[in-house]
Amino acid sequence: MDVQSLSPEEVCYFFGISKSTLFRWEQDGRISPVKRTVTGSREYFPENVREISAIMVERIKERYADACRRESIRELGELHQTLSFLKILSHNELGAAELCEYQTINPDIITKLVLFLRLFPLRSKMFYFITEALLNQSRRAMTAVLDC
Repeated sequence: MDVQSLSPEEVCYFFGISKSTLFRWEQDGRISPVKRTVTGSREYFPENVREISAIMVERIKERYADACRRESIRELGELHQTLSFLKILSHNELGAAELCEYQTINPDIITKLVLFLRLFPLRSKMFYFITEALLNQSRRAMTAVLDC
C-alpha cells in the first residue's frame, strides 16, 4: 500500500500554523527535508508529521504550564484535547484511546480527525481508535438530542 502524503495546506490546517512557519522549520532543520513532487510541490509524510507534532507538543506544554499558573480550567481541558490530537498525528495509539474517553470533543478536532483518517490503513488500530472516538461522540450527541 502506498503511504499517503499531505500537502503543505493540509499540514498547516491540522496543526494550526502558517505556511511560513512550516517552511521556516524545514529551512532551520527542525523537520527533515520534505520530498517534492515532479512539479516541485512539497509532500509531507508520516515521519514529517511526527516531527511537526513533537514541535507542537513542546509549544502546547508551554501554554499548558501558563494555563496552570492562571488556573484556567477551560483552557486546560482544550489543551489536553489538543495534546491527545497531536499524539494521534504522531501515530500514537494512546492519544486516540484518550479521545475515546472525552464526553465532548472540540468540533475543530472532530473535523481534523475525519480528514486525517485517510492516512491510516482501513484495518489499522489507529483507524479503529479514531473511528471509535468519532462514533462515541456521535452517540453522545444523539443521546443528548433524544433526552431533550
